[in-house]
Amino acid sequence: MLLLGSVTFTFDVFLCFKSPCPPFANTIRGSVLVLLIWLSTYIFIGYPRLVMANYLRIHSPNGMFWFGVSNQVGALIGSVAAYLLVETFSQFKEKLPCESLPC
Repeated sequence: MLLLGSVTFTFDVFLCFKSPCPPFANTIRGSVLVLLIWLSTYIFIGYPRLVMANYLRIHSPNGMFWFGVSNQVGALIGSVAAYLLVETFSQFKEKLPCESLPC
């Protein structure tokens, strides 16, 4: 499941880097595709994380603490990376509401 989650996450990042004109932009097919990719990413990555947390809760006295620490460190690293990509390196471009782009 983690491998499938990694694949869907990679496709999700690809769509983000193609902004403001990702594949199938301004179509129902594109909207459904993005929705399904996000949903499947959260399921394929979230469920194994839940299983690991449950295993650690049962088998390790300090496991949940360190699991929480690792989750928070991962969130910090991801937040810093996202901030740098958006604010410092301007990798993502926003489409203005009144702007017409030839996608």
